[in-house]
Amino acid sequence: MDALKRTVMDLTQAIATIEKSNPEVAQALTEHQTEFNNTMSRISTLELDAQTNQEKRDKLKNLIKQTTGLEEINEESLRSVLAGKGGEDVEVYKKDIKALQDNLAAGANAVDEVTDKYEKQIFGLRLDKAASLLGVAEEVHNAHAHKIILEELAKGAVLDQETGEFKYKNPDGTTQFNGAKEMTLNAKYEQLKANEDFDYLFRPQFKAGGGKSPSKGPTTDAGGATLRRSKMSDTDKVTYISKNGMDAYKNLSF
Repeated sequence: MDALKRTVMDLTQAIATIEKSNPEVAQALTEHQTEFNNTMSRISTLELDAQTNQEKRDKLKNLIKQTTGLEEINEESLRSVLAGKGGEDVEVYKKDIKALQDNLAAGANAVDEVTDKYEKQIFGLRLDKAASLLGVAEEVHNAHAHKIILEELAKGAVLDQETGEFKYKNPDGTTQFNGAKEMTLNAKYEQLKANEDFDYLFRPQFKAGGGKSPSKGPTTDAGGATLRRSKMSDTDKVTYISKNGMDAYKNLSF
């Protein structure tokens, strides 16, 4: 959970890049980020509830320990201690313990559900961001087409936590390959562009074999070093694309 909290998703630059060319997609990304903030607030509330329930359980545990000497609260350990007491006392203990156990379980399940939803949203936001750097929003006809492409790119996609890059797995867990190399997000996207089933989603000049001359931009930095997409920060990528265009960015060495 702490690791999730440290994840920061700021799509401001990505939104600004596509806002003029595709306001519908920019609005969708803005709504994603708002939902992310709401989810974080919900997680904090559930964690507080879980902590409160844990404190109640600890208080009852201490009370039972003082009264009975029990270290662990469970039905088996209570049975021997409560065997000599009246039936009413036994039922009170059982009801309190059961109620606390149910509350703790419900709180844990709620946190798990929200965490799962949160992780899926983070995955979706990262995929949106990576797709925007590929130029998807500029190359498809509209927001509906953009949504379809993102759904296709998400199928089998997994995020490598060490590199931050998307890779692809088959249903049986094995790695997908593009020829001799592991399948990447860029390769998957190029496959979609070349697939006749998705041909209708793309603007003519961006279809595979569309014949558009690639835009050119600088291929070296101020010091003369070769610019590589894999070495550029997100900020550098957005800046380069805004100045030179998506085709020029794609033309850079990986």
